[in-house]
Amino acid sequence: MADNQFINFNSQDVADMYRRNQYARMLQEQANAPIERPSYKGIEAPLHATQGVAKLTAALLAGYQQNQMDESYAKEKADAEQKVVAERERSNQAYTDFQAGIAPKPGFGASGSVGDYGGQEMPSQARSDSERLAHLLSSMGSADERVSRSAKNYLDYDATQAQEKARAAKDEITRKDKEAETKRLQDNADRTYNLQLESLKERRLPTQKETAETDKAAKSKTNVATTLRNLSANYDALRDMGGMRTQDASPLGNIMASVENALPYTLQDNKRSLLREKIDSDLQAIVKPAMLASGMTAKEADTPSEVNRFLKTLGGAHISHEANQPILERVFREVVGGKDNPYSKESRIKSVMDKYAPKGR
Repeated sequence: MADNQFINFNSQDVADMYRRNQYARMLQEQANAPIERPSYKGIEAPLHATQGVAKLTAALLAGYQQNQMDESYAKEKADAEQKVVAERERSNQAYTDFQAGIAPKPGFGASGSVGDYGGQEMPSQARSDSERLAHLLSSMGSADERVSRSAKNYLDYDATQAQEKARAAKDEITRKDKEAETKRLQDNADRTYNLQLESLKERRLPTQKETAETDKAAKSKTNVATTLRNLSANYDALRDMGGMRTQDASPLGNIMASVENALPYTLQDNKRSLLREKIDSDLQAIVKPAMLASGMTAKEADTPSEVNRFLKTLGGAHISHEANQPILERVFREVVGGKDNPYSKESRIKSVMDKYAPKGR
């Protein structure tokens, strides 16, 4: 045992050693003290033989007590060291037993080993979850602190692993559910596609030319609707600027608007001339679709004279704002179609579309 090894003496041991040490020290001090010699008028009395014997006896007793105390301390120290060693061995054995309780069950060796049945090797087996849990729970109540602390750490680790396992299982279930839902949606989409494909096979599919013409017609309707909205907005702006005849304007204002409309663009007010140019450009854009919608043939729609005659009846800045509304309504209805016609249906004047449209339209 090393000299600096800590020895755990109890309080009773310490008290006994202290008491014996004090007693031995007292005897030693008495033995070392000089013999007192009484004196009378400066004359010391002679020493008696018994005084020397008493002093020698006290010294011998002090040595004996010191020797007894040393032997007692050595014995107690040896007992304490043995106790420490025994406690360490007991703790190590307890921890070894604890580790063995969670380690895999030992298997049997092959040929000649203890427990070998016919030379067949039996591998080690892991402890079941219930066995491991029972062992850890019982070990938590162990008197050995290292064993109980290790058991708690193992239980905390197992709990964390169980939570991670449960979370992984839940994520796996969620993933499989998503995959199943995706597959179901894909199967439904494939089934719908196959049904549509079969239906298209039963019907005559439009040719590429027919599809292009349909797309072109739809695009043309969209362009005409946009142009009509631009026309209406420009008519409103020109009216608000006093550059267009209206029913609510004064006669003088209407006369001035008519005169300005008859002038070239360069002689007109700059802002109003820009609006009139936009209006004329939009009318040029819708004249051909309007001609075709009225029942004219493509050849007639390409004839310049017919185009000029038709263009004069599509309205413009030279007539009143109110007179343009039924024209816009009729062009929208005949070319674009649909129920969402945004223009007035008042028809106090008629456009040339009524003249060129085939009967019954």
